[in-house]
Parts: sequence; structure tokens; C-alpha cells
Amino acid sequence: MTRLAVKGWLGALVLALWASAGWGAAGPEARALQVKAAFILNIARFMDWPPAAFPPEQSDIRLCLWGRNPLGEAVEIIRGRKVDERPLDIWIIDRLQQREFCQILFLSRGQLATLVEQEAPLAYPFQLTIADLTGAAEPRALNGRALITLIRKGARIGIEINVDAAAAAGLTPSSELLKLGKIYTAKGP
Repeated sequence: MTRLAVKGWLGALVLALWASAGWGAAGPEARALQVKAAFILNIARFMDWPPAAFPPEQSDIRLCLWGRNPLGEAVEIIRGRKVDERPLDIWIIDRLQQREFCQILFLSRGQLATLVEQEAPLAYPFQLTIADLTGAAEPRALNGRALITLIRKGARIGIEINVDAAAAAGLTPSSELLKLGKIYTAKGP
């Protein structure tokens, strides 16, 4: 699949979610949150999830939001959607230590900065960490800690993929996902 076809396919998914959820009535800020929620869902779908990522008794895939919900009501449009044949569930966790029960951890810029200041490790086995740095003037200052980083590309949202963080977490981004984003390693772009 070519890069253009993959972008078109991802755009069609976002558009389908947009239409099915009635996003047309939302204002610009709400639409931006809905697009971020759609990105989270589709990024999760483009990951190769090993069976070891899920305890035997767990039938869902868990997206955790730490402390507060930075996506607001937009997160509800992806709740229950399928990722690797598992419904996506949303958890709000009070303490970062609770993230061990999550397959996906979504962090705001401030939360990522807190982790960097505390030198807290981000790599948990089989955990997809996504950081929202779309509002950051200098996303490079915090990049490298998350597996996937949402960034601003003009009027659009783009992604950066840290393949070293993916390897450390035991996850493999699909080739289609790698075509969509800018790839980073410990040595840089």
C-alpha cells in the first residue's frame, strides 16, 4: 500500500467516525479533540498487539487517561470501538502506578513534562504511550519519551514514531503506520 493510499485510508476512517458521531455540529475546539480521539483509535489499530499484552481474563483493550480527561466528551466516540477484535474501554487513573493495567496511555504535554522532570520511566511492557504535543512550541524538548507523539503540522495533526520506545515496550508499529509518521530512534530522526 502506498503512502498516499494509507493516508487516504486513515482519512476515510476519521471521516467515517466524524460522520457517524455527528461531529459536524461541534465547534473547532471540540472537533480538534474528536480528531485526536480518532487518531488514538486508529494508531492502536495499526499496532501489532502480541497476545502477552493482555491478561487471560481481560477481554477489552484499555485506554488510560491520567488524572483528568484531556479529550473531554470526544473520548466517548471511540469507547467500545474494536481494536484487534477487542472493544476499547476508557479508564481514568488517579496515580501513574495504575497504568500497569492499561494497554494505551494518553498523556497531555504537561503530564509528559512532569514525567520527564521526575525521570519516570515510560516503557512498560506492551504499553502504547501516546503524547499530545500539538500545542507545544518546541515538541522536540519532550519528544523521545513517548512511543507515539501527536504534533502540529500546519493546520493538521501529524505523528512521530519512536521505534526504540516501541521495541522497549515489545510492540511493533505496522508498516502502514510507519509510512504515515516521522520515524525517530534514540539517535534522532
